[in-house]
Amino acid sequence: MVGNTAPSDRVGKDVNQSWNTEVSVMETRTMLMPTQTSLRYSTSSYFSLSLTHTDEGNKPLRLRHFVSRPRATHDDTDSGFTQGPFATEQEFKGLYSRTGVPNPMPAGAVASAHHFLNTAEKYAVLKKLVRCMTGRCAVCQAPATQCCSSCRAVFYCSRDHQKQHWRHHKTRCAPYRVEVDERLGRFLVASRDIKQGELILREPPLVLGPKTATFPLCLGCHRRLPSDLEGYHVCSGCNWPLCGPQCEGLTPHQDECRLMRESEHKADIPFESPQKKEAVYCNIAPLRCLLLREKHADKFSTLLNLQSHLEDLRDTSLYNLFKTTMIGFLLDGLRLTDVDPEMILRMCAILDTNAFDVRRNEGEVNVRGVYPTASFLSHDCTPNTKYTFVGPEFSLVLTATVPIGKGDVISMTYTRTLWGTLGRRANLRLTRCFDCTCARCSDRTELGTHAGAISCAVCKRSGKDSKVLSTAPLDSAAVWRCESCPHSIPGRQMAWGNDAVRQEMEAVDKRRSEALEEFLEKYGGALHSTNSHILEVKYVLARLYGNEEGHVLSGQVC
Repeated sequence: MVGNTAPSDRVGKDVNQSWNTEVSVMETRTMLMPTQTSLRYSTSSYFSLSLTHTDEGNKPLRLRHFVSRPRATHDDTDSGFTQGPFATEQEFKGLYSRTGVPNPMPAGAVASAHHFLNTAEKYAVLKKLVRCMTGRCAVCQAPATQCCSSCRAVFYCSRDHQKQHWRHHKTRCAPYRVEVDERLGRFLVASRDIKQGELILREPPLVLGPKTATFPLCLGCHRRLPSDLEGYHVCSGCNWPLCGPQCEGLTPHQDECRLMRESEHKADIPFESPQKKEAVYCNIAPLRCLLLREKHADKFSTLLNLQSHLEDLRDTSLYNLFKTTMIGFLLDGLRLTDVDPEMILRMCAILDTNAFDVRRNEGEVNVRGVYPTASFLSHDCTPNTKYTFVGPEFSLVLTATVPIGKGDVISMTYTRTLWGTLGRRANLRLTRCFDCTCARCSDRTELGTHAGAISCAVCKRSGKDSKVLSTAPLDSAAVWRCESCPHSIPGRQMAWGNDAVRQEMEAVDKRRSEALEEFLEKYGGALHSTNSHILEVKYVLARLYGNEEGHVLSGQVC
């Protein structure tokens, strides 16, 4: 989720641009001393940092370091920075507020070291700053503190090495950086201003595979098998359904097919109907994750570094599915001996937490994929980006939908944008293990969209068109009340009714306009005209009119 960045994080965002000398830290003692133009951090008697401040021209905070004993230290300020003492105590306290350090002392006073040693949090600030400012040169691997001013993700020991590396880095230079927060975990922040429509990220998947339950699809090209088939073409090596012989040798299927042949495993997926979902496909994506260990150890390491929320999933129906189905298939069916059940469960949980729904060509492809950098995107129900999947390898392409300012969190939505707050928050709790508190979820009108509103039955009888809204949208049990009269509905009843309508809507045949129109006729009076269920059905109808089988619109329409 998106949250406010701590003041100490804001310092870390600016330091990379100006930090340009090697840092050597001896973590023994730490103290903070205010001077006329700077705050000075000292660690042991051989290391200190000077944090220099200016309010002129919106220049960022700058950090310098020098190696000397504290009694012989000197200030190192940039020529363009304000010199001399602070004009007022308010200015002095303003500097403290920008660093996240409390300011109990008056301007010009020297704080005693033990005052800050008593607060471990202040020492953590220093360590966070040092981590932000150091790295290894991308060319020679020497310790480096200069970095790319655009993405701030790659370090260099000299300008010559930066120029030398540019031909390799320019295609990867990103307008974002990864930051870490105890509450948010890892998330992406704009390292510069990003224009609306600008490309932010293009990333191939680490793993691509079928969803937990899916219509029959080809394990080679991932296309859904045609609905007019009279039977499947099966792989000659493992018996899994494929488009045809041409897909047997495709890269996604090669390693798993070899493993199945070696274990003498033969798939048994009876042909009943291409419209019937098969749960056995749930085993393929976790298997592909485990197979990365053999040929792509770096990718497997990246995968292991992603969040799993495995502990949150224990004792859930999804966890029991992982445990009973996938462990049996991988350990007993394929006779894997170099993995344990916990690793299999972890792979399943990583997929469940991080995988994107990969869809293309009107449902021709509908699988899931893990994109490691994109998985750091924070969630927001009013996101500032959108993504699509392109090319034969289904690379994720992320673009800005609105201008994004430098330092802003880059966000996407983990759920359905058209859904109302009840549906979105329930889905996020189930699939992502968190409760969304974004601006849209916190607003009873959903930022004026009224996507969850229903019509007030009492007001409707008197000819009024009033909406029933939640009194506390972040509490699913809160009462819903009409905006015009005292009529109210218990929160649990609203949640149950929303789920029931959702299930009925999803069961409607989306290929028949008559079925969709019947749904609108049935619920058009009870649900408000902006309700998400109504909007979704109208959206499908708008795409269906003129393209429905037997009613295709031809010729020009004026």
